[in-house]
Formats: sequence, C-alpha cells, structure tokens
Amino acid sequence: MMISYNTGFIAVHLEDNFKIDEDKLGYYVSGFTFPYLFSSLLVPVLLKNVARKLQFVSALAFLAVGLIFVGPSLLLGLPEKLYLVMIGLCSNVMVVSVFFVQSIPEIVDALHLKYKIVEGLDDELDDLINDKVSGLYNTVTCLSSLICPIVFGGLYDLVGYRETIDIMMIFILLLTLIFAVFNCGFSFVKRDIEQKEKLRELQRISAEIRQRKLQFKDKIESVRQSLIISK
Repeated sequence: MMISYNTGFIAVHLEDNFKIDEDKLGYYVSGFTFPYLFSSLLVPVLLKNVARKLQFVSALAFLAVGLIFVGPSLLLGLPEKLYLVMIGLCSNVMVVSVFFVQSIPEIVDALHLKYKIVEGLDDELDDLINDKVSGLYNTVTCLSSLICPIVFGGLYDLVGYRETIDIMMIFILLLTLIFAVFNCGFSFVKRDIEQKEKLRELQRISAEIRQRKLQFKDKIESVRQSLIISK
C-alpha cells in the first residue's frame, strides 16, 4: 500500500505539473525507488537491536513525514517544488524497507510465543509455518497493490493530487497512533523484554533437545558399531 498508492497518477502529475519530458519521465519515476536497494540491506544491520514493534511505529511516523514532502502538503502550505516531491518519494521508499524486511520474522516470532512452539524440534512444522506466513504476506501485499492504486487513483480524479497525498498522510498518522496504542501499549518496553526472554528460553530448549538428539544418535551408532565388531 505504501508504495503502490500513487502508481496510477505519479507519472501524470510529474509530467503535467513540472513539465518533465516524456523521454525523461522514466528516470524520475524509477529513480526514487533506487534508495530501497541500500535501505533493504542496511535495515537488518542498523536496527538489529531495536524492537521490531518500535521499528514499525517509527517507520509509520517517518512515512507520514515523507508524505508531507510528496505533496508537498497543501494543509501545511508547502511550496510545490519538484525537489521536495523527490525527497519525499525517496524517503518513503527507504522507510518501506523496514516493513518488507522485518514483517515475516515478527509474525513467526509472534506465532512461536503464542503457541509455545520451539523452533527446530519439528522441521515439518517449521516449514509449514514459514510457508503459511510467506503466503499470507504475499497475499496481503498483492491485494494492497491491486486495491490501493484504484482507491487513491479515484481520489486523485476526485479531489486532486496534493489533496490525495494529504489524505494518505492523515491515514498513515492514524495508523501510527492505532499501532502505538493497541499493539505496543504503554508498557511496551517491559513486554518487549519479556518476549525476548521467552524467545531465548524457547531457543535454549530447542538447542538442548537438538543436542540430546545428536548424543542419542551417537550412542545408537556406537552400539551398532560394537555389535558389528563383535560379530
């Protein structure tokens, strides 16, 4: 949703409002996606010690800030300048990498905590969880990529470009508030520490059981070899 909402009208807007030639338009439309190449690689490294829920809230807030420049915001009275639009588009693409990179691990960890699943004990169950989560993630992504251009394209035709971006900005701000209050809550730091401790405990149990399995297999193999030698 966060990168597909404007696919139906961004090229038209750039061409009509900033008089960009058709032969150069592709560079502008594709150019603002380039920062994603770096942000998708850097996000797991730079934010590895930051709680994912905090990453999501911060990313939503920065996304709303980026949308102020994408308009540029008519509500805030910013001037309609091409460089502001490009800054906003580039910043939004960089922020979106937080959701793309971290969503699946967050869902998997939530399932492990909720159902007390110890990763590594049942390879078939682990594969099933990964398949289902990946399928759900891709389904939601595809649906949003299908619906959002239609909805926001209709808004663009109805109220105009800058008004549409302001509506998107307000929508993202509401999502930020809802996620911060109902998903993170006021005791977020305490709950995050508790969840990490539970995950570490599950991982410790998993490692211990795997080690015992290996030791058991070694004993079985040792007994088998002894029987072969005795024969």
